Amino acid sequence: MQTRINAVISLLRNRQRSSGGFCFWPGADEGAAFPSLYVMHFLIECRQLGFTVPRDMLSRGEVYLRDFGYRQANGLR
Repeated sequence: MQTRINAVISLLRNRQRSSGGFCFWPGADEGAAFPSLYVMHFLIECRQLGFTVPRDMLSRGEVYLRDFGYRQANGLR
């Protein structure tokens, strides 16, 4: 099963942008909220189930999520 997870992670790595967010399609300039939230949920679940998940992907994704949450909270004012 780790082999399958690794294959998915490899595809996701190509869709992670420098902001830490994930895009719908390879080659997009910036990450989008929906795929970023969905992918981070997937990666966290994989890690909790004992699969190996690259720390750099999680760390960059967490930065994106913090920034996303901050932007959304500020937008409510």
